[in-house]
Amino acid sequence: MKFLAALFFICLHFITVAQLPNGFAKFEIGGGLNPTDLAISPDGRVFITEKDGLVRIVENDVLLPDPFLILQVEDFNEQ
Repeated sequence: MKFLAALFFICLHFITVAQLPNGFAKFEIGGGLNPTDLAISPDGRVFITEKDGLVRIVENDVLLPDPFLILQVEDFNEQ
């Protein structure tokens, strides 16, 4: 059990001190999302699919308020 606790804290340490590669920046574009995947279009927009069937768009570093598309999905119990 002590081994697992130590491993957890080591992993937590590396996650919190990890450095981004050159040319990358970290910033929040939206909160409360439940993403499953994303795709970047040639014009730079980012399409984010969410577990509940929403397809959201980030345009010019801003999460648009209205979903691009709403899909019917079965999301009960991680299906």
